[in-house]
Amino acid sequence: MRAGQIETAARSFFTRLRFRDREEIMSLLGGLKLVEPGLTYLSQWWPEGPGLEPATDVDRVLLGAVGRKT
Repeated sequence: MRAGQIETAARSFFTRLRFRDREEIMSLLGGLKLVEPGLTYLSQWWPEGPGLEPATDVDRVLLGAVGRKT
């Protein structure tokens, strides 16, 4: 399943949902110093973790970041 298909399916439950690409997300984080690993897939925030299950299609479209004011 592609990101567009996931977005369409998710909008059937969340009508105000809006997917953003990396560039759009980074623009929202302007002025923040990102903590490693930066803007990345949520599953990569614990790369040494147990990895109990393979990444799903949804795992491949959810991004996250932690930033600090500088």
